[in-house]
Amino acid sequence: MNDKKDLTQGAIWQKMLLFFLPVAAGTLFQQFYNTIDAMIVGRNCGPIALAAVGGSSSQIVNLIVNSFVGLTNGAAIVVAQLFGAGHRDKLSAASNSSMTFCAVSGLIIGALGMIFTPQMLYAMDTPVDTIPDAIIYLRYYFAGTIFILMFNMGSGILRACGDSRSPFIYLCLTSVLHIALDLVFVAGMKLAVTGIGLATIISNAFSAVVVSHKLRISKESYATNVLKPYIDRPLLSRMIGLGVPTGLESAMFGISNILMMTGINSLGSTAVAAWTLSSKVDGFYWATMTAMGSTIMTFVGQNYGAGKVERIKTGMKQGMIIFQIVTVFFTAALLLFSKPLFELFMDAPNPDVVETGWMIIKIMVPFYVFWTVGQLYAGSLKGISDAKAAVVLTAVSICVYRVGWRFTAFLVRRTLACICWSYPISWILMAACMVFRFRTNRWQDQILSD
Repeated sequence: MNDKKDLTQGAIWQKMLLFFLPVAAGTLFQQFYNTIDAMIVGRNCGPIALAAVGGSSSQIVNLIVNSFVGLTNGAAIVVAQLFGAGHRDKLSAASNSSMTFCAVSGLIIGALGMIFTPQMLYAMDTPVDTIPDAIIYLRYYFAGTIFILMFNMGSGILRACGDSRSPFIYLCLTSVLHIALDLVFVAGMKLAVTGIGLATIISNAFSAVVVSHKLRISKESYATNVLKPYIDRPLLSRMIGLGVPTGLESAMFGISNILMMTGINSLGSTAVAAWTLSSKVDGFYWATMTAMGSTIMTFVGQNYGAGKVERIKTGMKQGMIIFQIVTVFFTAALLLFSKPLFELFMDAPNPDVVETGWMIIKIMVPFYVFWTVGQLYAGSLKGISDAKAAVVLTAVSICVYRVGWRFTAFLVRRTLACICWSYPISWILMAACMVFRFRTNRWQDQILSD
């Protein structure tokens, strides 16, 4: 077993940082190209196209794709636990089964998404002036769903075994390719949203190819040949059992966000464009927190498999310190620089869009510390195979709460600020629920009994 990839031994904070930094750098680089993507669209195609790519389209993508990506966490948990327990003979079967499952599911999801794109956009009350471009973009995105899912699954397998460096490199290469294609297709060839779609599908295909090649040529026990599909039913069943709760969690997030998006859509294109801008700028924090969740889930998963109770407890404490420092940094940066950054997204800045985006940032960003707490404990629950509890708590504290807010408070006060306030309140509720569940879960007894 490679000590560099083994999180069950060595200085905890160092191992966490060595694992976290490449993951964070990769997700930040990915967010960077998403931001450049939006800038190219906004400056070359205008705010309507920007709203088309980042409004309802973004929420639909998050619902469908992220729901399945949530399932990949089930595979990552199983692989991390097998790796920590030293069951190297089962790792290849687990990774092969998960990649095969991803390929089949990606084809099905992509086909259905392309067919029902218009219906989904109209159901969300998407502003009429953004629908034509949104349909074009979404269909290109769904055409590449298989590549997105395979890359996420392959990266999850590598990270679960402690290799966060390779996915980072692949994300960087993919991001550079995406930006280059944006400049060629949109800024150069003036293909507008079609160019963004082409850049997206080509770069995603590249990412799937490189991660699959890495798994195929690897000398590690998790080596996988995607050209020879294989499914180990017991292992796949176990992975799905752990992944379905996380997939449902992502789906519930997506549904609640779609319902909130219908409220934002009803406020017009300015509100949609401002929401898109704020999401592109504060997306750097969310990308980092995704890396944090992957880090803590892998750390806890490996040590849970190895039966190291005290190491998990210490890791939780040290992880909280590390990730709250990161959160405070992003909070300060966003409050200081968001407003001037908004103006970079438009050739001729729209004052209404800029001011509305700044209002969103002021309401939501100061409460990020609570989201960080909730995510750290949610990742830990998944690492100890208590994903079902994390899903139920998320459903109540985030999804049910926001939906209730959408159909009560928002109907009384139909403003964007009203929608914004529902988010930090839900983060506080989620953090409290996750901490309570983790501290009352008898996972230590389960380890000792094993």
